[in-house]
Amino acid sequence: MAKRKGYSKRSDVPPEIVQQLSRGQGASQTLAESLVVRHSVLLGELCETIPNSQREAVDGYEGILAKMRAGAELLVRYGGEKLLAATMDSPSDTALGYVAFAYGLTGEAAGPLADWTLTRRLAAVRPLAEHAHYGVREWAWLGIRTCAAAEIEHALVLLSPWTGEASAGLRRFASELTRPRGVWCKRIPELVASPQMGLTVLKPLRADPEKYVQLSVGNWLNDASKDNPDWVRSIAAEWNSKKATAASRAATAAILKRGLRTLADR
Repeated sequence: MAKRKGYSKRSDVPPEIVQQLSRGQGASQTLAESLVVRHSVLLGELCETIPNSQREAVDGYEGILAKMRAGAELLVRYGGEKLLAATMDSPSDTALGYVAFAYGLTGEAAGPLADWTLTRRLAAVRPLAEHAHYGVREWAWLGIRTCAAAEIEHALVLLSPWTGEASAGLRRFASELTRPRGVWCKRIPELVASPQMGLTVLKPLRADPEKYVQLSVGNWLNDASKDNPDWVRSIAAEWNSKKATAASRAATAAILKRGLRTLADR
């Protein structure tokens, strides 16, 4: 699919673009475009052995996350690890999203992936966490968040090295995956109650030079401020007191401005 303008309203997406996206022939340019994908068509393109009735049922699911999980389950059930590996080459952000959610499946729905450790799941999702497409990077953390939350202490240990990666996508993934409240996802009770657990990820990112990462760290702190305002204030004071270059101070200031925005409104 050639480079083109994106559409901000689902109703404005032309039928030919809907068809191309649904056939996995390119990536969506906006959230609105990703929401018009016909999952029944895309899943058929990815795996022709999935029964029509099961593919069509996915279109009827309420909400995009439910559709993504259902699509992931079908790919695992009818194609297994081999199909997931092949799908990693797809130009479709939605197809890659199925893969991310597949790596986060547990129990019976996970099929051959049920015994995968969190270490292996994170290694598998890593290419998606630093993918060039913004939507794929979102699916990466959303897809694996539930199983990471189930082992949050271990997850924080495993993600700590990611904060030193050259890729802003990987650094941001470490922060976004572990947000106490997050968006489009369930809270992580342990981090809501004890946000200090997250400092192994937050501290290395407190002066990150990339705005993309700064926004996530700021949002992490803002999440925490809703349940632990005094803790966030103490972190802000500590970070502001550290000696730093002008660039580092500016980065920290940007993070804290975002992180303290809810407290500023009180």
